[in-house]
Amino acid sequence: MAETTGSEQVVSDEVGRAFLAFYLDIFKSHEMDLLTLFDEKNQIPEVNHFLTLAPHTKKDDVLQELLENRRPELTDLLKNIIAKYPDVATMKTPAAWHNWYTETLDQVAQRTSRD
Repeated sequence: MAETTGSEQVVSDEVGRAFLAFYLDIFKSHEMDLLTLFDEKNQIPEVNHFLTLAPHTKKDDVLQELLENRRPELTDLLKNIIAKYPDVATMKTPAAWHNWYTETLDQVAQRTSRD
């Protein structure tokens, strides 16, 4: 995510676009459980509702629609993830995001099984 004025960040650079592509992938696979941990304002349902109604079928078109219509919600979500996992701020591919997601899910599952 690129820094703008103050602490406001926009989803428009390589990291942000990779995150959006990753988000779209996990939305389609209904595997969003981990992301809800970072959704402090309960915005994921709004983004998902938008995706459900999105008229476009091409991935690039849907990603552009997300940028135009749900940038604030996705920026908040990404900022919350970066706050807890700063290394994700350098991930520029959806594959890197998927790897992070899988590893983080495994860590959460290990912590949960020990509790």
